[in-house]
Amino acid sequence: MTANLVGRFAPFAELAKSALRQLGAKHGVAIAPADEQALVDGVLGMPAHADAVEALAWLRQQGHTLTA
Repeated sequence: MTANLVGRFAPFAELAKSALRQLGAKHGVAIAPADEQALVDGVLGMPAHADAVEALAWLRQQGHTLTA
């Protein structure tokens, strides 16, 4: 979010991989590209929150335009 606020957009996957590398460096753990990909795949495979459908429908009813 900070990157976006200062006009330096980065895709979430890149931010997540960067955070993982920083955490690995801090704790002396080698992070391989496969580790980075496993993190991204895990996050992308997470289910939506249980109330997501209801919340999105409410936002649409309020006149908000939703994009993905």
